[in-house]
Amino acid sequence: MVNYGFNGFSLIKKSRVNISFLLKTLSLFLILCSSLVAEELPVESSILLWRRALGGKIESCPAQGPSGDVYVVADDRALHCIDPVTGRSKWIYRPGGKLKSTLLTGPDGTVFVTNNRQELYAVTPGGTGRWKLSMNRELVSMPAASPGGRLIVPLKNGRILCISRHGKILWTVDESTEISSSPVVTEDGTAWIPFSDGRIIAIGPQGNASKGFYTGQSAVSTLSLDGLGRIWAGTLGGRVVVYKPAENGNHNN
Repeated sequence: MVNYGFNGFSLIKKSRVNISFLLKTLSLFLILCSSLVAEELPVESSILLWRRALGGKIESCPAQGPSGDVYVVADDRALHCIDPVTGRSKWIYRPGGKLKSTLLTGPDGTVFVTNNRQELYAVTPGGTGRWKLSMNRELVSMPAASPGGRLIVPLKNGRILCISRHGKILWTVDESTEISSSPVVTEDGTAWIPFSDGRIIAIGPQGNASKGFYTGQSAVSTLSLDGLGRIWAGTLGGRVVVYKPAENGNHNN
């Protein structure tokens, strides 16, 4: 029988035990644990390529243009263009006002950014202002860029703007329900807009709205377009709906 007594921090052996065996077992266990930790957290698993301070908090995701340049909005009221390989600052643009987290690049490399004055700015890939538009309402989600250079902008109180590549409003559609997520644009220029009542409406290139389809009672929380031209919608009710737009442009379902 083995009996142990505890006296302070000392463990007092009351009978014979193979101390050598215990020490060998403990050593093997420690070696095994060390090897597992080393394998799980390798010391040289990553290498810091570069680090750059932008002069303010960064609270939004960066965007990358067709050329590979990365654009970042910081709390210093500036839009920063960074070389992704070297981390070198290529240019800094300050349009005015405090910039919002909305940041989008178009197919031609144009960078779109908004500020707290309800203004939308288009910036060239070289860092100069292309145009400015006063929206007169708050943006509710990320705009969507069409292949032809148009921009579909979702605003508060159910308003949708279509803006040309030159900064002109081509059409406006007003709905009675709030827009619940970012729109998507198909290759034919049709914009699909999700709403908080579960509807997803289709708006043609000329601003003609059709019924689209209905996902259910829950608000549409996400909307995306896959490589086959199908629209994927996720709802707050836990439902996923996949829809294939009609090829003849008739979306009244």
